[in-house]
Amino acid sequence: MSITMALEIQVGATLESIASTLSSLGESCSLGDTRLDANFESSGCQFSVRSLEQPEGIVAEGCSMSWKVGLRGAFHCRGSNLSESWVDIKLFLQELSLNIEFGFVLSFQYESIYAIRDSDGLSFKRSMID
Repeated sequence: MSITMALEIQVGATLESIASTLSSLGESCSLGDTRLDANFESSGCQFSVRSLEQPEGIVAEGCSMSWKVGLRGAFHCRGSNLSESWVDIKLFLQELSLNIEFGFVLSFQYESIYAIRDSDGLSFKRSMID
């Protein structure tokens, strides 16, 4: 079993800024022209993000922010490592919020919002583990 968490990032953020954030956490990635792929070492969580050709609206249900999405990504977490994956995702989002000035939203398959970065900063709305 695996869980997929969706990450939508505001237009203006770059794949290079994502790569830099991963690097600052000691994680490696494969950076292409329109796509970045990474694997978090401790949890085995796989992360992919791609640059959109045209900005799109936010898909996450219940998100009231009006900015457009420029990068769309997904964290693929093994069910057996959810706790470790959540730690990695939280650390990544905390570091990302320090490295970029753009908004982002993390959701479970675009249905339930888990984290939001807006003008008030980063806030976690729910946890992947209880």
